[in-house]
Amino acid sequence: MNGNTMYFLELVLPLATPTTYHYQLAPHQFNSDIDTLVGRRAVVPFGGKRFYTGIIVSVSLAPPEGIASSKLKYVLSLVDDSPLVPSAQIDLWHWMADYYCASLGSVLRLAVPHGLLPESRTIIHLNPDFIATTSLSALEVQVLDVLAQAGDDGLTLERLQSMIEQRVSRAYYRLLALGAISTDEVIRSHYKPKLKACLRLSEAYRTDEALEQVFRDMKRATKRMEVLTSFLSALLSLGGDYAALIPRGQLTSGDASIAIHLRKLVELGVLELVQVADSRLNTPDEEDLNIACDKGNEYSAYSLTQSVTLLRSRDIESKESSIIAQVKDVITAGGQVLLLSPSASGVPRAAHYLSALKQASKGKMYHYHPDVSEAKRIELYKHLSSTEEACLILGNRSAIFLPCRRLQLIIIDDEQEYMYKHQYTAPLFHARDVALYLTAKERIPVLLSSCSPSAETLFNVLRGKYGSIDLDKGTLANSPIPSIEIIDLKKEKREARGKDISVISPSLRIHIERVLAKGQRVLLLQNRRGYAPYMLCSVCSSAVKCPRCAISMSYYASRRLLSCSQCGYTEPLPQACPSCHATESKRKDKLIPALRLVGYGTERVEEEVNELFPDARVMRLDGETLQTASRRQESLERIEAGDVDIIVGTQVIKTQPIWDNIGLIAVVQLDDILGYPDFRAGERAYQLLYQMALYRANGASEQDFRIVLQTSEPKHPFIEALKMFDYDAYIKEVLGERQRYHWPPFTRVSYVVVKGYDEHDTEKMAHVYAQVLQGKLGKEWVSGAQALSAIKIEGRYVRHIVCRRPYNVSFREERRVFKEALEWLRATYPNYSRVHISFDIDPL
Repeated sequence: MNGNTMYFLELVLPLATPTTYHYQLAPHQFNSDIDTLVGRRAVVPFGGKRFYTGIIVSVSLAPPEGIASSKLKYVLSLVDDSPLVPSAQIDLWHWMADYYCASLGSVLRLAVPHGLLPESRTIIHLNPDFIATTSLSALEVQVLDVLAQAGDDGLTLERLQSMIEQRVSRAYYRLLALGAISTDEVIRSHYKPKLKACLRLSEAYRTDEALEQVFRDMKRATKRMEVLTSFLSALLSLGGDYAALIPRGQLTSGDASIAIHLRKLVELGVLELVQVADSRLNTPDEEDLNIACDKGNEYSAYSLTQSVTLLRSRDIESKESSIIAQVKDVITAGGQVLLLSPSASGVPRAAHYLSALKQASKGKMYHYHPDVSEAKRIELYKHLSSTEEACLILGNRSAIFLPCRRLQLIIIDDEQEYMYKHQYTAPLFHARDVALYLTAKERIPVLLSSCSPSAETLFNVLRGKYGSIDLDKGTLANSPIPSIEIIDLKKEKREARGKDISVISPSLRIHIERVLAKGQRVLLLQNRRGYAPYMLCSVCSSAVKCPRCAISMSYYASRRLLSCSQCGYTEPLPQACPSCHATESKRKDKLIPALRLVGYGTERVEEEVNELFPDARVMRLDGETLQTASRRQESLERIEAGDVDIIVGTQVIKTQPIWDNIGLIAVVQLDDILGYPDFRAGERAYQLLYQMALYRANGASEQDFRIVLQTSEPKHPFIEALKMFDYDAYIKEVLGERQRYHWPPFTRVSYVVVKGYDEHDTEKMAHVYAQVLQGKLGKEWVSGAQALSAIKIEGRYVRHIVCRRPYNVSFREERRVFKEALEWLRATYPNYSRVHISFDIDPL
């Protein structure tokens, strides 16, 4: 490299802005090959005071067109000695930004652990020379007092507000204007490397003569001599290198007296204490590798002749064994495997499966999901970016962004699960679709595994786009069809002759009693958390709604709170109706509270089950009871101990090890599941019940079991299809219906979401944007602006525009129109800045 060469870098910063940013790199900051710059992190100034860590995505020898080099700021520092992000990952980011209509910065924030992208924080300091010449408010005086106590370290605005327990923005800006406080920008990383205390001989004692003198000097300190002798023996085991490091814990083995003598040797200068960075990543454990496990040995890896292949089996053991065989084959060949699961807890349905995967990967198995600490995820990201070791990575949807340099197979287990779709911040990506891009771009085979594949995947198998491996071929004729019985809730109510009946109908109660009498377990599915989904007023019939989202709040008895499912807002149970302020209403000449809880969640079902079956041991399994690792462990111990007779839960139960000795699976309110306003509601319900039946059939118990459905529509076509228990036939029927009504997979759908704090601005911008899209894409493919059930979310009004296009038409024209329409709206309407327009591509 020429010592005077100036480089111009294009960086993507972790900001939701539509552009990348350009900076200069001074000659003295870089002395390597230009090709090693792309993918490195760089710390750069941004705006007047801020500093960010970004990723270099391109390098040139000339400034960007139309920008003078004098206008470009300089890079402060390069963080890495080599690229952290491979070029293939950067290409993936560009594709995602284009396909999902998001900024590169938004993609970066999802793709790279937050701790690898430290940014500056504003630190507030007290000005010791400040003398007030005007009166200060009580809050301003309190701010100055708290800052005085903080001393030279200062405080962030967030910390200051938490200590004062109120917002101080107005006081902060006034004190800043008066010169009472000053600010600094400091870059602090939350990531701290794990350190291990090690000991080594001081340089003056690294000869035999010096050590002999030490032993002569401490001949009366026999215990200290023994400790030093032990240290030297450890050095000999490492080859006798006197400069080698020995972990302190290896020498002490928890013995406090040895630790005291080691500390004395350090004080005497014989030994040095050195803190060495220690990896948090798991290393191969010989005991784990020796676990007796033949899972996968009876299967050979299949040759994946097509880029995408669907692996199907109604037998869970067969499916898992086939996955293990595929992993073993790739690892043996020196490649890397990425195994995605819809959730962290959904990866291992049994510890045996994990042990077999660890054996297949020769101990090189890593986890990457939210249950893993951020520090460990950071170390895994850095490790994978710098190695090509053969290994297996198990993770959730975010693991698709890991910088695997020798990735040879992507496995997506239970590919139909909605958890693969990111739902909250842009880009709203689907991990399965990102994997499909990688197979097209990088030629990495993708194996989709499922016992109940999505309609989209089966559609691609039927038309030959995907390959298929059916482990059930030739065995389906012998597969038992579970007994499915229907309880007509309308009939139950008629027979009750006006009396209120429990959510556990009399007929279901009889079924439960029979199963418990046999010593079997009962599983009650109610796919709604909490106690009751609504609180209604008997006087004005209005529901208690979230003030920020304008949707009904659910009641959680365990927390004694109403909670919003959209934004998490909570409040205690009100005494009076928020709409009409009534506290009581009259019913049959009696005064009762005006507000009443309506509907059933898992908590309410659990309560009624406990009342009906007081001698039964009842367990509730839902997102709340399985929220923490300790709660999951407690539930697992109860199940393993057999300390449960009736399980009440949501769909999360299907990933739990509960299926042995289940005699009854009952759906408490099937109508609630089928009535969800989504064209995929029937498909998801069938998948859920089909999977639960298969998990039970794969359990250890050989006793019969049955499925009972409580419904007000016993003749519903879904029920007739479920009785046949033929998943493929049902999906083919679903595909025919979707073709008639132009729904996926026969069309591709995109939602345009317009949000704003002013309802009029939101309505107007959504209406204008819809008109522009209709003019460019056609009215038959673009709907008008629609207000859905949740017209307000987190304080902002919401409007949706639905766009469709045939599945065989490229997305690029539609995305181009989206962007052009946004630019036109921005230039034409000054109020555009008061709304936010985002895109949900291929929504679920």
